[in-house]
Amino acid sequence: MSMKSIFFCVFLMALPLLSQAQTKKVDTLTRKYILLEPRINRGRTIVIPERKIIKVKTVNGRGYRGSVIIVNDSQIAILDKFDGEFDTLNLKFISTIRRPGIEYQLLSYYLVMNGLTTMLVSGLLESPLGVAAGLTISGLGISVFDGPRYKSMKYNFKIVKTKGFKLKPIKLPVKTKPATQI
Repeated sequence: MSMKSIFFCVFLMALPLLSQAQTKKVDTLTRKYILLEPRINRGRTIVIPERKIIKVKTVNGRGYRGSVIIVNDSQIAILDKFDGEFDTLNLKFISTIRRPGIEYQLLSYYLVMNGLTTMLVSGLLESPLGVAAGLTISGLGISVFDGPRYKSMKYNFKIVKTKGFKLKPIKLPVKTKPATQI
């Protein structure tokens, strides 16, 4: 094989890579999010994308858990995976939203297992203080399973649609006083 044919083969293999590097991808997807903005100008804005699993508690005490689908600017629908039906809720009537993330579930499993092990060992050693500690650790693990609570008293619930970019959580600055004239 001659040197010219080797260079030609390398050029033919590199040509698709060079052409891909010069193209610019345009994202035209419309994404929908639930924004949880803190009422006080401190804290972090929580962003929940559509089709994520959330746990919702309404004002009258009824709870829903499932994949969220945004219907319009003021309503969401939660898909119950067991019966396959949608429950439509208005954002005004939601009192608490929880987003169970994998990190909270792993932490919960770890704490529950650690608590059960502590209870078992303490029970074998006949230590009532150890059994109480194991119950406390297990209870903490069970309460962490669904993630933090975002209550309507502390957060404003909004629905936002974006086109061409993804939203990320942002930390809001501390409230500052307006500047005075000199």
